[in-house]
Amino acid sequence: MPLLFEGDARELPSIAEHRRFDLALTSPPYGATYDYAYHHSRRIAWLKLDDFAMRRQEIGARRALTGPDAAQYWERDVDAMLRAISRVLEPRGRAVLVVGDAQIEGQRIAAPPQLVRLGRRHGLVPTALASQRREDRTGGPPRREHLALLTRTGD
Repeated sequence: MPLLFEGDARELPSIAEHRRFDLALTSPPYGATYDYAYHHSRRIAWLKLDDFAMRRQEIGARRALTGPDAAQYWERDVDAMLRAISRVLEPRGRAVLVVGDAQIEGQRIAAPPQLVRLGRRHGLVPTALASQRREDRTGGPPRREHLALLTRTGD
């Protein structure tokens, strides 16, 4: 039976009450592409939900990823998210991520190499990748959106 949790992905082990899963399926933010809290503001209001936590914990928000250290903040948050996913997966569990390339302070950060490098730190090995070109709505060169499968190495 599927279980759904709401909260900060970097805190997944405590949110999931230390359960372990065979599969994590997620669409993490595309770094500095949207302000997701603003993007969802109408539906949040319509659903009569409080978006305070979303605004405070939002990963990858365009409004937050500015300045000379923005790429480092993005790297730190992606690393923390992958660490948390790895901690809730069973040995040989899988994570499927729909993720796009980031565009931070004029620098394009391709998602696949970042996922490979950071995922391996946490025992997540890339096992499949499919990519598709996406137009950049900010007027920049096209980006790529990816479907990535990462498999957790056994304990």
